[in-house]
Amino acid sequence: MHLCFIFANCFIFQTCGVSGREWNYGATFGAIQQLRGALPATLGLRTGDVVALALPNCPEFVVAFFGATAAGLIVSPLNPASHPGKKFAK
Repeated sequence: MHLCFIFANCFIFQTCGVSGREWNYGATFGAIQQLRGALPATLGLRTGDVVALALPNCPEFVVAFFGATAAGLIVSPLNPASHPGKKFAK
């Protein structure tokens, strides 16, 4: 059983500095599962596709990362503070 399910409504563990939203384990698990289903359905992504995440250190990054990996996607995190030209340099 997943820990987010066990602690569904316990312990607010993070308040996002950007949105101000408070996240608990249940909200995080629910958002991950929702994103897991939405990514393939809305964007046509398939298992093994690579997605880039350019998010700061925040609860939304956790949701995006685990939602994408739960959908079978490969996540490539990007530093949102870096210069745009350097993000995709080879």
